[in-house]
Amino acid sequence: MLQPSVVTAAVVSAWQSIPALIAQMNGNPANISAHDYSWGSENSLSKAIGQMPAPSILLAYLKIQGGDYDGESVWKHHLQVAIKSGNAADPNSSTPFMSTFDVWWLMMNGGVFGTPQSIRTYALLGGNLAPMIDLPSLIAHQDDMGDFCVGTLIWPEYGDVGAY
Repeated sequence: MLQPSVVTAAVVSAWQSIPALIAQMNGNPANISAHDYSWGSENSLSKAIGQMPAPSILLAYLKIQGGDYDGESVWKHHLQVAIKSGNAADPNSSTPFMSTFDVWWLMMNGGVFGTPQSIRTYALLGGNLAPMIDLPSLIAHQDDMGDFCVGTLIWPEYGDVGAY
């Protein structure tokens, strides 16, 4: 089983390799990051989402699920992503504004690591994470923290690869 932090780091790295997505993050790859739960309640996931700058993407590991899914996959890694897009009225932005749903489309369909393959079809971590079987989903969320979108992603892991 792959460590959760290895899985989230691989996904973040893949998204950071999409030039058009980095442009939507005002040119700052650090605006795409993972929440690792290492700071306790003073940095809970909900607090981290509330403190996200716009634009930014925050990935969180939700759970690992064991089972035999397709004869090869032993684990499924469940992740959640929060997305805040940039401000369309920002006069300092040199990149044309994309809605949060269009940013999601770019995250799911942009070529990763200089290839034409999307994150949905690219075998991450040297093939230890299989291409997505379960389709990703996205929903708009509004509350006192502002408007943002939350997506769910599930990656199958081939076999039991142990520590990566």
